[in-house]
Amino acid sequence: MPFLSRDWRSPGEEWVKTEEGWEQKKILECGSSPPRSHNLNASLDEEDKERSSESPSSGSSDEDKENECVRGGQLAASRPRPIPSAGLAPRKAADAGGVGYSPPPHCQITVKPSREVGGYTGFSDVIKRLDFKSALHDARRFNYVCKLLELLINESVMSLSGTAQRVVFSLLEELAHTVSSNKSNLRLLNQMLDNLKTMLMEYYCFGQQLGSSPLWEQHHQAISRIRAVAGQIQLEGAPFELQRLPPECLREVVLRLNDHRDLASSAQAYSVLAEIAEESRIWRQLCQYHFSGQQIQSSLATAGPAAGTLATLAAHPVDWQTLYHRLRRLYGLREEYAEMVHLCRACRCLFWKCFGHPCTVNLARLSADERDRYHIPIPPGTFLAFFSL
Repeated sequence: MPFLSRDWRSPGEEWVKTEEGWEQKKILECGSSPPRSHNLNASLDEEDKERSSESPSSGSSDEDKENECVRGGQLAASRPRPIPSAGLAPRKAADAGGVGYSPPPHCQITVKPSREVGGYTGFSDVIKRLDFKSALHDARRFNYVCKLLELLINESVMSLSGTAQRVVFSLLEELAHTVSSNKSNLRLLNQMLDNLKTMLMEYYCFGQQLGSSPLWEQHHQAISRIRAVAGQIQLEGAPFELQRLPPECLREVVLRLNDHRDLASSAQAYSVLAEIAEESRIWRQLCQYHFSGQQIQSSLATAGPAAGTLATLAAHPVDWQTLYHRLRRLYGLREEYAEMVHLCRACRCLFWKCFGHPCTVNLARLSADERDRYHIPIPPGTFLAFFSL
């Protein structure tokens, strides 16, 4: 007759009930804030704390020690030990025993199972372990997460699993609350909602949407909540009008814009900015920022007879606006973010560079240049390519 009991060699996963459903504790342990659980294991946690406070007696039997190992699975999870690493920034202050230590957001990535590794990393798990929700409240990481959401909405959000779709819609809802509190980036939120509405209309067939009806109902409820938050946002008027500034100051403001979309939006706002946006100097600065000199020279050579070097470009009439759009279609725009997700080549771990990660390789003995070779920046498009999205 088989004997069924808990196996101390494999205690299993620990699950926590949150507002969004059941989640594994190892996925939520890297978050900036603890999950809002319903205290299902409160009594067991208290018992584990009592066991940890009492020192083991010297006369304990082998059976008692084995029972402690069996029931100590949650104790080990509740008291993680800090892992020393170069560049590691603890999220919380830890005492000498390491009880208050919280690991930074990071995720070991395994794109497909192998003989040594049985499972693989899902998209929703990576989003939760990298703590993208708190990243929306960080000014340095905000644009990175927004670009990732924009790519998902425009391309492949409905090709994700149901769990990943719920995670994406929860990120959109968190984005709406962030825009509401900061009173900024309202145009970005409205543009995402419009693109999301257009994308959802493509999945209508015979009067209803394809897929799970309860899942679609959750999506529509989330969209209704996001639109309610966006509708309550009231932008306060500026103490002065931008068009009252001198043209020299306005030109410097326009030169700081990122791409042609920002130029078009500013031109629609004020007529004086529309006149400045047509200047050749503005588009020349955009070309030189987004594209290299070799790319500009090759495009000029294929377009017609032009100067061979950038030093003599001023002697030839160049339509920089047309050249910019031609280069944009050929090479794409340059992507730069204040903070990006990086991939560690040593341990195949995704992490935010500002926080670091508990690496398996001691990088402290390496120089700064050698340490940077281990960390590869991952743009949003490449991030989605890890999961074939």
